[in-house]
Amino acid sequence: MAVPQKHFYFLVLLLGLIYSRDLNTGFRVLETSASVLLIPMAFPNSDKLSESKWEKIIQAFIIGLFIACVICLSNAAIEYLRSKNIASFFYYNLTDIIKLQPTYFAYYLIFSITWLIHNLFFGETQSNKFSIAILIMFYLSP
Repeated sequence: MAVPQKHFYFLVLLLGLIYSRDLNTGFRVLETSASVLLIPMAFPNSDKLSESKWEKIIQAFIIGLFIACVICLSNAAIEYLRSKNIASFFYYNLTDIIKLQPTYFAYYLIFSITWLIHNLFFGETQSNKFSIAILIMFYLSP
């Protein structure tokens, strides 16, 4: 029986926990890598979803990401005012409050910006163009 690559990858990560000296870091790697396995499982009938439902799912994701950005930037600003350390706005210090690895956060931002730019130029509705442009500028500002 052949094991799909994404399952094999996850299995290797699980086996790696046996040899890990730092289980906290091992579990964080496992957690962030779980999306490779779980996202395809979350949408097994994705071909049955209408375009409008996909659009609503993506819009909900973008709104959630916007809220996460506001939380991260607000926390960084508060931390900067308290410590005067500019590092509060960078890498792990920025995303620690939401417990998300900065690289994955950046991937989500890139996906959102790409989708927003696509809708800005090729979207059917004219009423949201200004909102989309503002969101793109917000995502590009950090």
